[in-house]
Amino acid sequence: MKENMNGKRLLHALVLSVSLTWPMGARAQSSNPEVEAAADALYDEAVEDYRAKNYASACPKFANVLKLSDTPGTRIQLASCYEKLGKLASAWSELRYAEDSATRLQDTDRARKAEERRKALEPRLPKLSVEVPADTAAIPGLSITRNGVPVLSMQWGKPVPVDLGVHQIEVTAPGMRPWTKEFEIRVEGESLVAPVEPPSPIERPPHGGKAEPPPPLPPPPPPAPRPPSSSALRIAAFSGMGLGAAGLGVGAILGGMALSRNGDSKGYCDARDHCNRTGYDLRMEAIALGKGSTAAFVVGGVLLAGGITLFVLSPSASKGKEAETGGITAALHVWPGGGGIRGTW
Repeated sequence: MKENMNGKRLLHALVLSVSLTWPMGARAQSSNPEVEAAADALYDEAVEDYRAKNYASACPKFANVLKLSDTPGTRIQLASCYEKLGKLASAWSELRYAEDSATRLQDTDRARKAEERRKALEPRLPKLSVEVPADTAAIPGLSITRNGVPVLSMQWGKPVPVDLGVHQIEVTAPGMRPWTKEFEIRVEGESLVAPVEPPSPIERPPHGGKAEPPPPLPPPPPPAPRPPSSSALRIAAFSGMGLGAAGLGVGAILGGMALSRNGDSKGYCDARDHCNRTGYDLRMEAIALGKGSTAAFVVGGVLLAGGITLFVLSPSASKGKEAETGGITAALHVWPGGGGIRGTW
């Protein structure tokens, strides 16, 4: 048994040594000299990292070399790097690809080495089996992924080699909420079954239709007009009262003049009010002055009443309660030759 283990170790060391020292001309077959030079330089960097046991840096470089020049030798080296990182399924997959590629190229030596290493890895491979119940499998449009990679229906229920670590299984279907769960494999050679559940249906609004949008919000009420300031009301009140008082004064003056002209006309008229030309003219002037007096009294009275009303309604004048004032009333009285305002304050 001990000799068998030593033999395997010797075989691995021999394969690794050959793959690291294999001439670049036998590895890179690109027809573009620039691409070939870039692949050779990157391959040398990857080999240096590998020999320094910096596998986390070496593996991506080997993978990038494959993008420039895909050869069986580079794939065997990438598989060795993955194995050092514990990614046994990734290493096993690269060895299978290298074996098939070398066989097509009739590179029997590399095909044999890739096969031997692949078979040596198989007992150590962790495996994950995605179990799908019949009712879940019957859901139209069902899709299952493992770490974002589709799990085909032909793979359901079958153990598939995976790397050690956490694997996220997601089940989706049109119009349904996805089901997701993580499964972890910690030991080499472990075989784990991952039973999945159906995705949950998305709740639909009642009556089988689309949910009605909420009613639009009512428009905000227009801003209330700003009441005139107390000072503005008071200025208007005093102006109105002043003009009203002036109008009443003018009315009184015109009324007095009308009475005077009418008195003067009596000396030029008889008892029957038959007047000569001078008396007639005095009477006409008296009538005109009387009409002007009446108009001045009316306008003055209106202005005075408005001014008083504005004064009473101004904020500073309306702070008292109605109970305290007992109510306010006002009335305008106009008569020929005079007028006035009567009210309760």
